[in-house]
Amino acid sequence: MSFEEFKMLNLPEASSLSLINGIVFDEANPGQDESMTKRNRQHARVESRLSFLLHAWRDRVGFPCGIFSGEVGCEAPDRSLDVGIDVAVFSAETLAMQGASPYIQGLPLLAAEILSPSDKQSAINEKVSGYLNAGVPMVWVVDPTFKTIVVHRPRTTPQMFAGDSKLTGQDVLPGFDVVASDIFK
Repeated sequence: MSFEEFKMLNLPEASSLSLINGIVFDEANPGQDESMTKRNRQHARVESRLSFLLHAWRDRVGFPCGIFSGEVGCEAPDRSLDVGIDVAVFSAETLAMQGASPYIQGLPLLAAEILSPSDKQSAINEKVSGYLNAGVPMVWVVDPTFKTIVVHRPRTTPQMFAGDSKLTGQDVLPGFDVVASDIFK
């Protein structure tokens, strides 16, 4: 489905449908072959903790950005992506260019997806690929069950962080660093 066709559906803001690389996903339909997340308390706890750590970093270093959680709507400029992101960091420049849309128009610096037991790996891979293909510079896949964070960057091998390993924001979120296990406290 094209971006224009998806927008013509005039979906309510609470819709669970997302467009990723021309494919419509329904995150609320566990029977769909490519269904995504059915949230649980572990998902909510990790989402809250990750948001807190990112806010603390921003306040400490003064990085000009906005941090959002709870399925923030995001539309890619090339219209290849219209998704809700669990936790996202947007640059101040992107946020300054917003119009009347309820969704953030532009790409995040970081898109963090938090896994739930109902997630299908193929759907997560598609979402990560969609983010990277759209131009998102960093994607984190956070797994509360195994207490791991996999960092995806364009044209690089994904890196996994767990336990006492230090997760950093690299050049995307300068000065952000946290022991991986702190995200799962």
